[in-house]
Amino acid sequence: GPGRDTLFLSELDFHYQRDGASITGEVALSPALVGHDGWPLASLLATIGDVMLGTLANAISDSLPLTSDLNHHTFHPTGVQPIRAIGEMTKVGRTLIVGEIRFHDPDDRLVAYCSAGFLGSPRPDDLRYDNTPVDLIRFGDGSGPAFTERFDRFLGIRVTAPGVAEAPRRD
Repeated sequence: GPGRDTLFLSELDFHYQRDGASITGEVALSPALVGHDGWPLASLLATIGDVMLGTLANAISDSLPLTSDLNHHTFHPTGVQPIRAIGEMTKVGRTLIVGEIRFHDPDDRLVAYCSAGFLGSPRPDDLRYDNTPVDLIRFGDGSGPAFTERFDRFLGIRVTAPGVAEAPRRD
């Protein structure tokens, strides 16, 4: 698979750390990652939630966990500042793993919530990612976000009408 330096997450000041059955992280929101009204981009927080919860699911699954359901709700605008993420698994079954992430601003106000469900891959050739314990996963160099344009534009998403967007399937 691609290395961390080739993922769009490498453009963020984002890190997370797994500690047994829980996970914590932080992302620094830049002007490009916050809408003109001060709300963090839901797509960004949903992606971070999926990555962090997928890391937990991978640690306990016997097969490669695939995201089967992803929900995200944003409750408050944040403006440009760092936000913390705290997550845990809420159900670990034989076929389904479910977890949740809560995002908080520096004043500890709940900003957003993300939940995700994971199913094991049905293909026997799909191998789990190496889950060697690490102290910290860091994307970016810690100097702040490198994004100089809006996150949606960076990904090539085009708004065609209010509430309607198109994303390219390939480069």
